[in-house]
Amino acid sequence: HSLHRCAQRERHERAQELAALREQVALMEEQLESQRADATAAVAAVSERAAQLEGTLADVQAAQRQAAAREAAATADADGESVDLLEARAPVEGVEAAAHMP
Repeated sequence: HSLHRCAQRERHERAQELAALREQVALMEEQLESQRADATAAVAAVSERAAQLEGTLADVQAAQRQAAAREAAATADADGESVDLLEARAPVEGVEAAAHMP
């Protein structure tokens, strides 16, 4: 009889331990799910920021290309003006040289 009661008490203790463990597992699963949600949100935020930075980089690169194109055009204009000046001066120098000749 006491053996039966002892076994019953032991089963009851095991059942309580099992219930406590299940409760811990449920709590850990809840925490894990919360952490997973936080991590997912963090990844989404980082992805969004990366997309913004890629857009900014593309804008900066486009501005650099435009500046380089403007600089090339300005250089070409300046070179063209230099050539024009040289061509304009050549006849004047020819006249001056002729004036200095005896």
